[in-house]
Amino acid sequence: MFRYQIRTPENKVLSDVLREIAESGWTAIADLFEAREISKEDYTEFEQELIGYMTPNVRAFRLCGMSNICTDLVQSAPLAGERGKETVPDVNPWDLIYHLILRVDVNEFVDGLTTTTLEASRELLKQGARTRAFMALSEAYRAVLKDYVFFNPICGNSELCSFSSSAQVGLKDQR
Repeated sequence: MFRYQIRTPENKVLSDVLREIAESGWTAIADLFEAREISKEDYTEFEQELIGYMTPNVRAFRLCGMSNICTDLVQSAPLAGERGKETVPDVNPWDLIYHLILRVDVNEFVDGLTTTTLEASRELLKQGARTRAFMALSEAYRAVLKDYVFFNPICGNSELCSFSSSAQVGLKDQR
């Protein structure tokens, strides 16, 4: 299992981040759509596929972020395509912390997210644009995720985390 933190400023919740990811992906492939009327339902289906892929892997715990260990060792997640672009994470104790718990590494997860949302939009794409759309979506997702997804080797492994894991909250409760 791979555990990452999705860290958001205290005034931004997970649904805001998911919306930002979806909008970024949609914008990245919009010029690859067939010349026909794109409906709000097309975008909604795309966004729902993205949310459906991501949220089963996200958890929130009431005590996360309450200790200095939650921020001390934070580092950028190793997102392919972003190598050499790592910066020192701008984290603070007031960040909201969600856990992204994956069975695959973060790059395989982004590839799966890309494939899932590409499928939701395949009927909208121009003939032969699938490969370009995959690359554009993947790049767009990585560009957004690099600002929110971090790795902390202590996360989930300290004594405080064992108490926190018994205080899981719903994703909509986190604020």
